[in-house]
Amino acid sequence: MLQEIIQNSTAGFFNVEILKKIMNTSGMGAMKIEISAKDLMQVINDTAQRTKDVFAKDVEQSSNDELIPRKEAMERLNVKTILTMIRWEKKGYLTPHRLASRIFYKKSEVVNAARSFDRLED
Repeated sequence: MLQEIIQNSTAGFFNVEILKKIMNTSGMGAMKIEISAKDLMQVINDTAQRTKDVFAKDVEQSSNDELIPRKEAMERLNVKTILTMIRWEKKGYLTPHRLASRIFYKKSEVVNAARSFDRLED
């Protein structure tokens, strides 16, 4: 394994996965590693890029899960009565999220329900 790290380091990159394997299989609590400034910068840049990608994915997913109030959901679904909303909740078409005394729905669920029922509001 150490030979693999040395070869990779001299090839111009540093493989963190290989280091993880060594640390898991060696049973050593502490390890001293020498790394060039270039390789260290590559590790830092790779880690920053992976962190950025994960963060961007989380932000995209959370924006799709934005909560909207019941009134707005009713408008988007072109629903006239609260009873229809309650009926849809019981059938599992929508999941209500209660915050204090107000009811909200995930925007993505409302959009999916609108598509399913062909009720998209223009």
